[in-house]
Amino acid sequence: MRIALVGTALVTYSFLRLTLEHLFLDLWGPRPHMMEQGTPVEAASDGGDRVYVVSMQGTPGVHASNQERLDDFLAKWKEKCGLTATKQTMFEHCPGIHDPRRGYGLTISFLLCLQRAKDLGEKVAFVFEDDARLLDVTLCDKNSRAEYLSGLPDNAFLTFLGGHTWKYPKNTTGSFSPLSPQPFRETLSSYGSYGFAVPQRNLDILIETIKDDLLNGQRKKDGTHQHHTWLDLETNWYLSAQKHNLKMYAANPLLVWHQGGYSNTWNTNRPHVFGNKSDIPIIFNQLEKKGLTRPKKNAS
Repeated sequence: MRIALVGTALVTYSFLRLTLEHLFLDLWGPRPHMMEQGTPVEAASDGGDRVYVVSMQGTPGVHASNQERLDDFLAKWKEKCGLTATKQTMFEHCPGIHDPRRGYGLTISFLLCLQRAKDLGEKVAFVFEDDARLLDVTLCDKNSRAEYLSGLPDNAFLTFLGGHTWKYPKNTTGSFSPLSPQPFRETLSSYGSYGFAVPQRNLDILIETIKDDLLNGQRKKDGTHQHHTWLDLETNWYLSAQKHNLKMYAANPLLVWHQGGYSNTWNTNRPHVFGNKSDIPIIFNQLEKKGLTRPKKNAS
């Protein structure tokens, strides 16, 4: 297993420097070395060699719970996948960004991951938050990751590997089922970006979508921007897919769950989230008790 800090391209770094002066982190500063350190291979993979992980471990001024979260992500990955499969994977650490506005820091971190994947010519970019956990071994091996994503429909913008509060097209019913013959299911909306995969052909679109959101703010349903108070990145990605005549998909069954703990987005503790209907009342009730905004979407 090798771990590397994402070295962002000059164009991305310049973009952040010039337009996002509120950042509290020097992206070129030293980062923690969590486990075995290796030298990144500066060549494109087939979509299976690398896994990009957003983590605030090493970011100054953040909640204490972040101190070992990347370590924990790697340990849980090895626990699920075993040492041999884990050693085949290059884990790229995308620096977690501290921003007081909800959703902005995570969105910037995703930009760093995706720009790195683009620069390396990745055929598929697998991106995780550090509190994501694997439900099974489908994503453990580099070859199985590449093979799994090879079945992604041609019209897919990206596929969520986990999430919750799913809304589906009217011609589909029910929840995600391991008995379904289809490994991906079209979705109309959802929450949770703690695990997703983007094919190479759409990296430019997603990168430009994120840059536009950071510069111009949260979007309305018609695609126009409305404010800079917070970013609902999943909603914006669904809108971007629609704009480009693409579809959003989710793994079927879901492959990733969200470990409970302190949420940097919501500044409170969150429960485990597995993507089932039973998760939703727990999540929403907890947010309402904290006086936080409840997503106004129909749970499915």
